[in-house]
Amino acid sequence: CAPAPTDQPATAPRDDGLGRRFRGIWEENRRPDGGVLLRDLRPALADIPRETQDHALAAWQEEGRIVLYPFDDNSRITPEDRAAALKMAGREVYTVLLK
Repeated sequence: CAPAPTDQPATAPRDDGLGRRFRGIWEENRRPDGGVLLRDLRPALADIPRETQDHALAAWQEEGRIVLYPFDDNSRITPEDRAAALKMAGREVYTVLLK
């Protein structure tokens, strides 16, 4: 079931409660490359079930609002990264970039 269209620009997650929280967390935690590590995002959303987080992230990527991507260098992956990772298309992603 596709999400209902919104009046929000395509450059941000929907303006629902989770979308607003995500944008705030992204602003607080973004790195110089503009990405936020899922290991930093997950604790800030600890009151929201992981399944709900994962569904929202996958939907936002499908809508072209964010990009989820793996690390280029697997030697950088920590146990915290693995625990926070989202599995998509058979690979783990660790970073989210707002478009």
